Amino acid sequence: MAVNGVNTGVFTDTFTKNYLGGIGKSTNTEKTAKRIGDGLDSAEQNYLAAIKSGDQGKIAEAEQDVKKWTRIMESFSRVNEYMHQIIMRLLQRLDAR
Repeated sequence: MAVNGVNTGVFTDTFTKNYLGGIGKSTNTEKTAKRIGDGLDSAEQNYLAAIKSGDQGKIAEAEQDVKKWTRIMESFSRVNEYMHQIIMRLLQRLDAR
């Protein structure tokens, strides 16, 4: 998302790091995103291994794991977008002053 030609995602990330998370520290959002990404990557690898094995039980279990991590990722994305919108509204209110 861009406002007045500025990539607000980058600004929000920088704002979060510098003011909410402490300068130079990873934010909880970044850590959570990494854990979700790692979980989804692992689930996908397990799914591919299950397909190669041909075991229908393992395939079904791996499919459920991929679906679970996909739902988690989608929920996280929605929450992250909502928080981004809140920060942007706050910044707009500050600019209006």
